[in-house]
Amino acid sequence: MEYIDIFDENGRLLRSHVKRGEQLGEGEFMRVVGCWIINTERQILLTQRAAAKSFAPGKWENTGGHLLSGENSVTGTLRELREETGIIAEPDELIFLGNAVVPPYLGENFVIIRNISPDEIKLQEGETDDVKWVSYEEFLRMADENELAPSVITHLEPNLKRFEQFFLAQD
Repeated sequence: MEYIDIFDENGRLLRSHVKRGEQLGEGEFMRVVGCWIINTERQILLTQRAAAKSFAPGKWENTGGHLLSGENSVTGTLRELREETGIIAEPDELIFLGNAVVPPYLGENFVIIRNISPDEIKLQEGETDDVKWVSYEEFLRMADENELAPSVITHLEPNLKRFEQFFLAQD
């Protein structure tokens, strides 16, 4: 059983050590994190949600998830990265991308620059079924063709301009 903390829309703690999945009240939020893995070829690493998942089965997404009770966003991002992909990263590798308030979620997004072969990724059974690198153009096409989990776009949208900066030519 996982436990999370509940916050108001300004990030003030309302309740701690709440069973994940418990119904939230009016004005209550849970904290989530997202991590975008980008390589030096300016490609994005996406994982495919397991076919057995109840929300967006088979859709592609970035790494991310809920913060556990008492966990900060950096620790949670590193944990999710390790759990979902097997990638071990250090706090100083995380580049803060920005916040996203998507009720009932308070999100923080990060980028990590990492060259890694898909063969080195350790997929989390029951969570992810596949992994691939895509160009930014391919990512946009996937969004247009509804191949991405809906939360990917809603959580990225407030930070899209900053995210796009990672794909501009800087040769």
